[in-house]
Amino acid sequence: MNMFKSFAEVKRALTLGSTWECTFQGNNSLGIREVGEVQTNGVGFKTNRDTLSWLYYPKAKFIVLTEGGFDVLNERTGEVQLSYTLLDRGE
Repeated sequence: MNMFKSFAEVKRALTLGSTWECTFQGNNSLGIREVGEVQTNGVGFKTNRDTLSWLYYPKAKFIVLTEGGFDVLNERTGEVQLSYTLLDRGE
């Protein structure tokens, strides 16, 4: 059963201080990232270099809700490009 019923619910969970497990193209772990900044059009995840790695929200057709998170699809191929799983809601 999915924790999230819509991408709007995912956006509400992408709060400052929440932590997410991030994966690139299915098997390349980007590690556990904390949300460092939230804007209406995207979210910035903290990196280990004290910078932010930005995820700008794609169109809804490129989002797939998963167990506890979501996948971002590549706009050209339709394959999963990034996966995010909520670990802690933070504040």
